[in-house]
Amino acid sequence: TPLPIQRDILAPHAGIVNAMDTKAIGMAMVAIGAGRRVATDQVDTGLGLTQVVQIGDLVAKGQPLAVAHVRTENQFVALQTGLLGAINIGESVASSELVYQVVDGKDLAS
Repeated sequence: TPLPIQRDILAPHAGIVNAMDTKAIGMAMVAIGAGRRVATDQVDTGLGLTQVVQIGDLVAKGQPLAVAHVRTENQFVALQTGLLGAINIGESVASSELVYQVVDGKDLAS
């Protein structure tokens, strides 16, 4: 059954999604009960995020960054705060090296 609250978390401004702190997103999920801090914690498997934007996506102000699936308004606010703090929207995509190192036969020990 669907959770009572399914609500969009909206982009505060326009730009390009150029970074995500996935650990912070995970910890926001744990904070609302969607994950465990210790093995004995109960997990509410119905809680979560869907339709999450990806790095490189162009977003408009007010466009959904994700859909939150929660049981209470407090859970929504906590998840929204965590997600908005974990997603960086800027003017361009941060560049990163796609190839870290090339290994050829000369680099291998005999």
